[in-house]
Amino acid sequence: MATHTIKIIHDGKLLFEKHPNQVRPGNAYVSPGDKVIFSTRNTNIEIFLPPQTQYLLNASNNVIPITAPGKSQTFIIQKIGSDEKIGSPKRRFPYAVYCEAGNDFAEGGSAPQMIVE
Repeated sequence: MATHTIKIIHDGKLLFEKHPNQVRPGNAYVSPGDKVIFSTRNTNIEIFLPPQTQYLLNASNNVIPITAPGKSQTFIIQKIGSDEKIGSPKRRFPYAVYCEAGNDFAEGGSAPQMIVE
């Protein structure tokens, strides 16, 4: 069982070069029982979870605010079954991260996701 840290970073210097709000890594490869830590370094964030991702993380809400830079939220990846309403195409579980700094959503190369191996 591994620990994965997903960092949400706002870099104002990148404002005109690239997208200043980033999720690193954009794709997190996880397994059931793994710990996932969402952390923010320098912006308040809200993580938006579709139902299947909310289930995967066993999150009590589909919106997870982290309202102080330097804070984090930890989840344990749940075992997924074959139930179609729980399953996700190719076992990919997307989510979105809104960043207060820059008033925009973070990017991870494409929409960030967790991929269950």
